[in-house]
Amino acid sequence: MMDMKTCIVILRKSVDAMRLCVFLLAWGWAFACVHAQVPGDTTAMAARQYATSLRSDEGAATFGEWVEEMGLSDGAVDLSAVQDLYLPEPRMDYVRVTGTSTIPTSKRTVYRVWIEMYDGEGHYFRKPALLKGQGGYSLRFPKRNFSLQFCNDEWNEEGSSTFTFGEWVEQDGFHVKAFYTDFLRGIGEVGYKLFHRLVADRAPYPLCQGVQADGRARCVPDGFPCMVWLEEDFYGLCSWQLKKSRKNMGMQKANATHVHLDGNVSDANLFDGVIKWNQFEVRNPQGLYIADGNSYDNNSPGVLMGTDSPYYILDSDGADTRAAKERSACVKETPFMDFLALPPIRFRG
Repeated sequence: MMDMKTCIVILRKSVDAMRLCVFLLAWGWAFACVHAQVPGDTTAMAARQYATSLRSDEGAATFGEWVEEMGLSDGAVDLSAVQDLYLPEPRMDYVRVTGTSTIPTSKRTVYRVWIEMYDGEGHYFRKPALLKGQGGYSLRFPKRNFSLQFCNDEWNEEGSSTFTFGEWVEQDGFHVKAFYTDFLRGIGEVGYKLFHRLVADRAPYPLCQGVQADGRARCVPDGFPCMVWLEEDFYGLCSWQLKKSRKNMGMQKANATHVHLDGNVSDANLFDGVIKWNQFEVRNPQGLYIADGNSYDNNSPGVLMGTDSPYYILDSDGADTRAAKERSACVKETPFMDFLALPPIRFRG
Protein backbone atom coordinates (compact mmCIF):
# COMPACT_ATOMS: atom_id res chain seq x y z
CA MET A 1 0.00 0.00 0.00
CA MET A 2 1.30 3.49 -0.90
CA ASP A 3 2.08 5.88 1.92
CA MET A 4 0.41 9.27 2.23
CA LYS A 5 3.32 11.20 0.71
CA THR A 6 3.28 9.09 -2.47
CA CYS A 7 -0.50 9.47 -2.75
CA ILE A 8 -0.18 13.25 -2.52
CA VAL A 9 2.46 13.35 -5.28
CA ILE A 10 0.36 11.15 -7.57
CA LEU A 11 -2.65 13.34 -6.90
CA ARG A 12 -0.73 16.50 -7.74
CA LYS A 13 0.50 15.00 -11.03
CA SER A 14 -3.05 13.91 -11.86
CA VAL A 15 -4.28 17.45 -11.21
CA ASP A 16 -1.64 18.84 -13.59
CA ALA A 17 -2.82 16.43 -16.28
CA MET A 18 -6.44 17.41 -15.67
CA ARG A 19 -5.54 21.11 -15.96
CA LEU A 20 -4.14 20.46 -19.43
CA CYS A 21 -7.31 18.59 -20.45
CA VAL A 22 -9.50 21.38 -19.09
CA PHE A 23 -7.43 23.98 -20.96
CA LEU A 24 -7.90 22.14 -24.24
CA LEU A 25 -11.60 21.66 -23.54
CA ALA A 26 -12.08 25.33 -22.64
CA TRP A 27 -10.20 26.50 -25.75
CA GLY A 28 -12.39 24.30 -27.92
CA TRP A 29 -15.51 25.63 -26.18
CA ALA A 30 -14.48 29.26 -26.66
CA PHE A 31 -13.58 28.68 -30.32
CA ALA A 32 -16.94 27.00 -30.93
CA CYS A 33 -18.86 29.85 -29.25
CA VAL A 34 -17.15 32.53 -31.30
CA HIS A 35 -17.66 30.71 -34.59
CA ALA A 36 -21.02 29.03 -33.91
CA GLN A 37 -23.78 29.72 -36.41
CA VAL A 38 -26.69 28.26 -34.44
CA PRO A 39 -29.81 30.42 -35.05
CA GLY A 40 -31.25 31.91 -31.87
CA ASP A 41 -28.32 30.91 -29.66
CA THR A 42 -27.77 34.10 -27.65
CA THR A 43 -24.56 32.78 -26.09
CA ALA A 44 -22.96 32.20 -29.50
CA MET A 45 -24.36 35.53 -30.75
CA ALA A 46 -22.91 37.41 -27.80
CA ALA A 47 -19.55 35.67 -28.14
CA ARG A 48 -19.36 36.55 -31.84
CA GLN A 49 -20.35 40.15 -31.16
CA TYR A 50 -17.84 40.41 -28.34
CA ALA A 51 -15.10 39.06 -30.60
CA THR A 52 -16.13 41.62 -33.23
CA SER A 53 -16.02 44.43 -30.65
CA LEU A 54 -12.44 43.50 -29.76
CA ARG A 55 -11.45 44.10 -33.38
CA SER A 56 -13.51 47.28 -33.75
CA ASP A 57 -12.03 50.77 -33.46
CA GLU A 58 -15.33 51.93 -31.93
CA GLY A 59 -15.29 49.37 -29.12
CA ALA A 60 -18.35 47.70 -27.61
CA ALA A 61 -21.87 49.12 -27.70
CA THR A 62 -23.52 50.70 -24.67
CA PHE A 63 -25.40 48.56 -22.17
CA GLY A 64 -28.75 49.86 -23.48
CA GLU A 65 -27.88 49.00 -27.08
CA TRP A 66 -26.72 45.53 -26.12
CA VAL A 67 -29.71 44.53 -24.05
CA GLU A 68 -32.14 45.97 -26.57
CA GLU A 69 -30.54 43.78 -29.23
CA MET A 70 -30.73 40.84 -26.82
CA GLY A 71 -34.48 41.35 -26.38
CA LEU A 72 -34.95 43.59 -23.32
CA SER A 73 -37.50 45.72 -25.18
CA ASP A 74 -39.51 42.67 -26.28
CA GLY A 75 -41.62 42.16 -23.15
CA ALA A 76 -38.93 41.37 -20.59
CA VAL A 77 -40.15 41.04 -17.00
CA ASP A 78 -38.88 43.67 -14.54
CA LEU A 79 -38.14 41.84 -11.26
CA SER A 80 -36.66 44.82 -9.40
CA ALA A 81 -39.42 44.79 -6.76
CA VAL A 82 -39.15 41.04 -6.08
CA GLN A 83 -37.36 40.33 -2.79
CA ASP A 84 -36.20 36.74 -3.36
CA LEU A 85 -35.36 35.90 -6.95
CA TYR A 86 -35.24 32.43 -8.49
CA LEU A 87 -33.78 32.49 -11.99
CA PRO A 88 -32.36 29.92 -14.40
CA GLU A 89 -28.58 30.05 -14.75
CA PRO A 90 -27.91 32.50 -17.61
CA ARG A 91 -25.96 31.47 -20.67
CA MET A 92 -24.72 35.06 -21.03
CA ASP A 93 -25.56 37.85 -18.62
CA TYR A 94 -25.49 41.63 -19.18
CA VAL A 95 -24.61 43.78 -16.17
CA ARG A 96 -24.37 47.53 -15.70
CA VAL A 97 -22.92 49.18 -12.59
CA THR A 98 -24.07 52.74 -11.93
CA GLY A 99 -22.80 54.98 -9.14
CA THR A 100 -19.12 54.53 -9.99
CA SER A 101 -17.04 54.56 -13.14
CA THR A 102 -14.07 52.75 -11.54
CA ILE A 103 -13.38 49.58 -9.55
CA PRO A 104 -11.57 50.18 -6.22
CA THR A 105 -8.01 48.97 -5.79
CA SER A 106 -8.66 47.95 -2.18
CA LYS A 107 -10.93 45.45 -0.47
CA ARG A 108 -11.56 48.03 2.24
CA THR A 109 -12.96 50.69 -0.09
CA VAL A 110 -16.74 50.42 -0.43
CA TYR A 111 -18.91 52.08 -3.09
CA ARG A 112 -22.67 52.35 -3.03
CA VAL A 113 -23.90 51.33 -6.46
CA TRP A 114 -26.92 50.10 -8.38
CA ILE A 115 -26.71 46.86 -10.34
CA GLU A 116 -28.76 46.33 -13.47
CA MET A 117 -28.86 42.80 -14.83
CA TYR A 118 -30.50 41.29 -17.89
CA ASP A 119 -30.10 37.56 -18.53
CA GLY A 120 -30.98 37.57 -22.24
CA GLU A 121 -33.93 35.29 -21.47
CA GLY A 122 -36.55 37.88 -20.52
CA HIS A 123 -35.57 38.65 -16.88
CA TYR A 124 -34.35 42.07 -15.75
CA PHE A 125 -33.75 43.70 -12.35
CA ARG A 126 -32.14 46.76 -10.80
CA LYS A 127 -30.94 46.43 -7.18
CA PRO A 128 -28.75 48.42 -4.72
CA ALA A 129 -25.45 46.87 -3.67
CA LEU A 130 -22.17 47.58 -1.88
CA LEU A 131 -19.19 47.16 -4.21
CA LYS A 132 -15.61 46.44 -3.10
CA GLY A 133 -12.42 45.36 -4.82
CA GLN A 134 -11.92 41.60 -4.66
CA GLY A 135 -8.80 39.48 -4.77
CA GLY A 136 -5.19 39.92 -3.72
CA TYR A 137 -2.44 40.45 -6.28
CA SER A 138 -5.08 40.86 -9.00
CA LEU A 139 -6.13 44.23 -7.49
CA ARG A 140 -3.02 45.67 -9.16
CA PHE A 141 -4.30 44.84 -12.64
CA PRO A 142 -6.01 47.42 -14.88
CA LYS A 143 -9.09 45.18 -15.04
CA ARG A 144 -10.01 44.08 -11.51
CA ASN A 145 -12.38 41.70 -9.78
CA PHE A 146 -15.08 43.13 -7.56
CA SER A 147 -17.40 41.90 -4.85
CA LEU A 148 -21.11 42.72 -4.66
CA GLN A 149 -23.11 42.59 -1.45
CA PHE A 150 -26.75 43.33 -2.20
CA CYS A 151 -28.61 45.47 0.34
CA ASN A 152 -31.88 47.31 0.88
CA ASP A 153 -32.68 50.83 -0.34
CA GLU A 154 -31.05 52.29 2.78
CA TRP A 155 -27.74 50.52 2.02
CA ASN A 156 -28.25 48.10 4.90
CA GLU A 157 -27.41 44.43 4.40
CA GLU A 158 -30.30 43.41 6.64
CA GLY A 159 -33.37 42.72 4.53
CA SER A 160 -31.45 42.53 1.26
CA SER A 161 -32.67 40.56 -1.73
CA THR A 162 -31.54 36.98 -2.20
CA PHE A 163 -30.80 35.26 -5.49
CA THR A 164 -30.92 31.62 -6.56
CA PHE A 165 -29.49 30.97 -10.03
CA GLY A 166 -30.22 27.53 -11.44
CA GLU A 167 -28.98 24.87 -9.02
CA TRP A 168 -26.86 27.26 -6.95
CA VAL A 169 -27.35 27.87 -3.24
CA GLU A 170 -29.27 30.99 -2.26
CA GLN A 171 -26.97 34.00 -1.89
CA ASP A 172 -27.19 37.75 -1.28
CA GLY A 173 -23.70 38.53 -2.58
CA PHE A 174 -21.45 37.49 -5.46
CA HIS A 175 -18.01 38.01 -6.95
CA VAL A 176 -17.48 39.30 -10.47
CA LYS A 177 -14.19 37.92 -11.74
CA ALA A 178 -12.25 39.80 -14.42
CA PHE A 179 -9.69 37.03 -15.14
CA TYR A 180 -7.32 39.66 -16.54
CA THR A 181 -4.47 37.17 -17.04
CA ASP A 182 -6.72 34.33 -18.26
CA PHE A 183 -6.90 34.46 -22.06
CA LEU A 184 -10.13 32.43 -22.03
CA ARG A 185 -11.68 34.51 -19.22
CA GLY A 186 -12.83 31.49 -17.21
CA ILE A 187 -10.84 28.30 -17.71
CA GLY A 188 -11.45 27.40 -14.06
CA GLU A 189 -15.21 27.74 -14.45
CA VAL A 190 -15.18 25.31 -17.38
CA GLY A 191 -13.31 22.90 -15.11
CA TYR A 192 -15.95 23.27 -12.37
CA LYS A 193 -18.75 22.56 -14.83
CA LEU A 194 -16.86 19.53 -16.16
CA PHE A 195 -16.53 18.29 -12.57
CA HIS A 196 -20.30 18.58 -12.02
CA ARG A 197 -20.95 16.54 -15.15
CA LEU A 198 -18.54 13.87 -13.95
CA VAL A 199 -20.32 13.53 -10.58
CA ALA A 200 -23.88 14.13 -11.80
CA ASP A 201 -24.94 10.53 -11.17
CA ARG A 202 -23.32 10.29 -7.73
CA ALA A 203 -24.46 11.27 -4.26
CA PRO A 204 -23.70 14.89 -3.27
CA TYR A 205 -20.11 15.30 -2.10
CA PRO A 206 -20.99 16.35 1.49
CA LEU A 207 -23.09 13.23 1.98
CA CYS A 208 -20.22 11.09 0.71
CA GLN A 209 -18.10 12.61 3.50
CA GLY A 210 -20.82 12.10 6.11
CA VAL A 211 -21.62 15.83 6.33
CA GLN A 212 -25.16 17.16 6.44
CA ALA A 213 -25.19 20.29 4.26
CA ASP A 214 -27.50 22.35 2.09
CA GLY A 215 -28.71 20.10 -0.71
CA ARG A 216 -27.54 22.68 -3.25
CA ALA A 217 -24.00 22.96 -1.84
CA ARG A 218 -21.65 22.46 -4.80
CA CYS A 219 -18.45 22.33 -2.69
CA VAL A 220 -16.55 24.04 -5.52
CA PRO A 221 -16.95 27.53 -7.01
CA ASP A 222 -19.06 28.09 -10.10
CA GLY A 223 -19.85 30.94 -12.45
CA PHE A 224 -21.46 32.04 -15.69
CA PRO A 225 -20.22 34.57 -18.28
CA CYS A 226 -21.35 38.18 -18.11
CA MET A 227 -20.58 41.35 -20.01
CA VAL A 228 -20.07 44.32 -17.68
CA TRP A 229 -20.46 48.06 -18.13
CA LEU A 230 -19.42 50.77 -15.64
CA GLU A 231 -21.98 53.48 -16.30
CA GLU A 232 -21.95 53.55 -20.12
CA ASP A 233 -18.35 52.39 -20.56
CA PHE A 234 -17.76 48.77 -21.49
CA TYR A 235 -15.62 47.11 -18.79
CA GLY A 236 -15.18 43.66 -20.29
CA LEU A 237 -16.19 40.03 -20.35
CA CYS A 238 -16.23 38.64 -16.78
CA SER A 239 -17.62 35.75 -14.78
CA TRP A 240 -20.47 36.14 -12.28
CA GLN A 241 -19.30 33.87 -9.46
CA LEU A 242 -20.57 32.14 -6.39
CA LYS A 243 -18.61 33.43 -3.42
CA LYS A 244 -16.51 30.97 -1.47
CA SER A 245 -19.28 30.86 1.10
CA ARG A 246 -19.69 28.31 3.85
CA LYS A 247 -23.16 27.54 2.56
CA ASN A 248 -21.84 26.57 -0.87
CA MET A 249 -18.97 24.61 0.69
CA GLY A 250 -21.24 22.73 3.10
CA MET A 251 -19.37 24.09 6.13
CA GLN A 252 -20.28 25.35 9.58
CA LYS A 253 -18.40 28.41 10.84
CA ALA A 254 -17.75 27.07 14.35
CA ASN A 255 -16.73 23.53 13.34
CA ALA A 256 -12.96 23.12 13.69
CA THR A 257 -12.96 20.14 11.32
CA HIS A 258 -14.48 22.21 8.48
CA VAL A 259 -11.25 23.84 7.29
CA HIS A 260 -11.15 26.05 4.19
CA LEU A 261 -7.78 27.50 3.11
CA ASP A 262 -7.70 30.19 0.43
CA GLY A 263 -4.94 32.21 -1.19
CA ASN A 264 -1.49 31.19 -2.36
CA VAL A 265 -1.91 27.54 -1.39
CA SER A 266 1.19 26.39 -3.27
CA ASP A 267 3.86 23.71 -2.83
CA ALA A 268 6.37 26.26 -1.50
CA ASN A 269 3.95 27.60 1.10
CA LEU A 270 2.61 24.26 2.33
CA PHE A 271 5.03 21.44 1.47
CA ASP A 272 8.44 23.01 2.01
CA GLY A 273 8.94 22.04 5.63
CA VAL A 274 7.48 25.21 7.18
CA ILE A 275 3.90 26.37 6.64
CA LYS A 276 3.87 30.03 5.52
CA TRP A 277 0.68 31.16 7.23
CA ASN A 278 0.87 34.71 5.86
CA GLN A 279 0.50 33.48 2.28
CA PHE A 280 -3.06 32.20 2.65
CA GLU A 281 -6.08 32.73 4.85
CA VAL A 282 -8.16 30.35 6.90
CA ARG A 283 -11.66 31.20 5.66
CA ASN A 284 -13.27 28.59 7.86
CA PRO A 285 -13.73 28.03 10.75
CA GLN A 286 -14.22 31.59 11.97
CA GLY A 287 -13.49 33.24 15.30
CA LEU A 288 -9.82 32.23 15.52
CA TYR A 289 -6.75 33.53 17.38
CA ILE A 290 -3.12 33.82 16.27
CA ALA A 291 -0.03 32.88 18.27
CA ASP A 292 0.55 36.38 19.68
CA GLY A 293 -2.89 36.39 21.33
CA ASN A 294 -4.65 38.67 18.83
CA SER A 295 -7.76 37.82 16.86
CA TYR A 296 -7.20 36.28 13.43
CA ASP A 297 -7.44 38.85 10.58
CA ASN A 298 -8.18 37.39 7.15
CA ASN A 299 -6.70 40.47 5.48
CA SER A 300 -3.43 40.08 7.40
CA PRO A 301 -3.20 36.39 8.31
CA GLY A 302 -0.73 35.11 10.86
CA VAL A 303 0.29 31.84 12.53
CA LEU A 304 -2.67 30.27 14.30
CA MET A 305 -2.57 29.88 18.06
CA GLY A 306 -1.61 26.41 19.25
CA THR A 307 -1.47 24.83 22.68
CA ASP A 308 2.22 25.86 22.83
CA SER A 309 1.38 29.58 22.68
CA PRO A 310 2.02 31.52 25.94
CA TYR A 311 -1.43 33.08 25.39
CA TYR A 312 -3.18 29.72 25.36
CA ILE A 313 -4.46 30.17 28.91
CA LEU A 314 -8.07 29.07 29.14
CA ASP A 315 -8.83 29.32 32.87
CA SER A 316 -9.22 33.11 32.88
CA ASP A 317 -11.06 33.33 29.55
CA GLY A 318 -14.77 33.60 28.98
CA ALA A 319 -16.65 30.78 27.28
CA ASP A 320 -16.54 32.35 23.80
CA THR A 321 -12.83 33.20 23.96
CA ARG A 322 -11.98 29.77 25.34
CA ALA A 323 -13.92 28.07 22.53
CA ALA A 324 -12.20 30.24 19.90
CA LYS A 325 -8.71 29.42 21.23
CA GLU A 326 -9.52 25.71 21.38
CA ARG A 327 -10.85 25.92 17.82
CA SER A 328 -7.64 27.67 16.67
CA ALA A 329 -5.43 25.02 18.26
CA CYS A 330 -7.55 22.26 16.77
CA VAL A 331 -7.10 23.67 13.26
CA LYS A 332 -3.37 24.27 13.68
CA GLU A 333 -2.63 20.91 15.23
CA THR A 334 -4.87 18.76 13.05
CA PRO A 335 -2.98 15.77 11.58
CA PHE A 336 -3.34 17.29 8.10
CA MET A 337 -1.48 20.45 9.16
CA ASP A 338 1.19 18.32 10.82
CA PHE A 339 1.63 16.48 7.53
CA LEU A 340 1.99 19.73 5.58
CA ALA A 341 4.93 20.70 7.80
CA LEU A 342 6.91 17.56 6.89
CA PRO A 343 10.07 18.01 4.81
CA PRO A 344 9.42 18.24 1.05
CA ILE A 345 9.32 15.12 -1.11
CA ARG A 346 12.14 14.86 -3.67
CA PHE A 347 12.13 12.64 -6.74
CA ARG A 348 14.65 11.82 -9.42
CA GLY A 349 14.00 11.04 -13.05
